[in-house]
Amino acid sequence: MGGTLFVADKDMLYLVLLVERVINMKCRAAGMGFEWREDGLSTHQVCDAVVPHPKTGDKLFFNQVQLHHTSCLDPRVRESMLAVFDGKTLPRDVC
Repeated sequence: MGGTLFVADKDMLYLVLLVERVINMKCRAAGMGFEWREDGLSTHQVCDAVVPHPKTGDKLFFNQVQLHHTSCLDPRVRESMLAVFDGKTLPRDVC
């Protein structure tokens, strides 16, 4: 995990390390990139914006970019978010 981890109880340390290992395995299995930082876990994943419908095969736009891109936020919300987080550590963001 990011930063220095101080855990007094050995059983708790074992649990924390086990949870981290499980999270790492799940991220890899899902094809997600991840990085443990001082402030927690950061993940990233590239997904297709257009996918075929499972029954018809028609192309479907399947993306939520408008929910995650700062340019789609109300200006006051965007200013508030950028005042709290730097541009690289927003809780939800797309490139």
